[in-house]
Amino acid sequence: MSQSSWDKSARGKGKSGLQALCATKLVGPENISIWEITCEAPGYAAIATREDLSRFRQIVRRTFNRIKEVHGEQREVLIFPAAPAACWIEFGRVWQPKAHRPMTIFDQSKDNGFLPRWIIE
Repeated sequence: MSQSSWDKSARGKGKSGLQALCATKLVGPENISIWEITCEAPGYAAIATREDLSRFRQIVRRTFNRIKEVHGEQREVLIFPAAPAACWIEFGRVWQPKAHRPMTIFDQSKDNGFLPRWIIE
């Protein structure tokens, strides 16, 4: 049985159409929360200006804080990135070791699916 609910308090939307969404899905016997930062038209042109990048940074910061509020400080965050490189530089700049939860960043391999590449604690 799969159930999904969106957390509207984590939403934020700017001119670029960037937004943060949270879905909590019941998968098997465990509750799994899936948080997504997305935009209206994903692609290379989604981040076209410094303002877009600044908005992305604000949304990432708010999302990190909201994840900590919802799930506490003891759970690890698993990251599956699919965004322009500039976004991931900003993502790394936002994460603070004393303020945010540990995370594992995955990379997709053609032959092996998603593999853990970095563990940040």
